[in-house]
Amino acid sequence: MRIGELASRTGVTPKAVRYYERLGLVEAARTRSGYRDFDDAAVEVIQMIRNAQRLGVKLSEMDEIIALIRDHQRPCASVRAVISAKRREVRERIASLDEFEKFLARLEALDEDGEASCPILSRAGRDR
Repeated sequence: MRIGELASRTGVTPKAVRYYERLGLVEAARTRSGYRDFDDAAVEVIQMIRNAQRLGVKLSEMDEIIALIRDHQRPCASVRAVISAKRREVRERIASLDEFEKFLARLEALDEDGEASCPILSRAGRDR
């Protein structure tokens, strides 16, 4: 499929597709006339990229997983090791976000007593 079709199927711009290609995240064959020709795997990769980015995952963090998807010759133990490491990173990030959410909830629960300046700002450091 051409770049325009890939862009419309994935909800990104052709410029984004070219950027992902430049980074090596998606690959395209070239037609004899020089047009990019993407396969259906590119749709899945771009959808994964978009979902991961919505969750705050950086493109640089996805390149290893995408390489795994493309490399059908890689030993299974190696693939499992990479996936396990990424899962650990995700669990750590979730735990950090959970702690931050609890901190924000404590700030939100502080009583407002009508002062001109917001008590949240003055009490935030003390109420940890």
